[in-house]
Amino acid sequence: MNWLIILSTLLVLVSPLIYVRAILRGQAKPHRTTRLAILTTTSLTTLSLFAQHNNVAIWLSAASALQAIVIFIMSLNDFSYPLYLLLINGSLTILLTVRQHLIFQVLNPRGKYV
Repeated sequence: MNWLIILSTLLVLVSPLIYVRAILRGQAKPHRTTRLAILTTTSLTTLSLFAQHNNVAIWLSAASALQAIVIFIMSLNDFSYPLYLLLINGSLTILLTVRQHLIFQVLNPRGKYV
């Protein structure tokens, strides 16, 4: 994998940390409608790239979708801090599952189990 893809994906995952911290401290409140629109567009983009078997651009799109999922759910209610950690853990599990599936497709493009 290209190091620029890894770097850009890490920047997308790190970029909302200040915003999430402000939400947790009560200094910022994300707008639900805006976050729903962002979540919808990033999720559709990620699913579209996944359906096209795009193994390069999906990383950046999936990282943006993960960020959108976390901030959208944070905008719904005032949950406690442990629930946020559980949410982030579940989102990372989904991202790692997609990553594993993509690696399998790259190593075994015909889809046959070895």
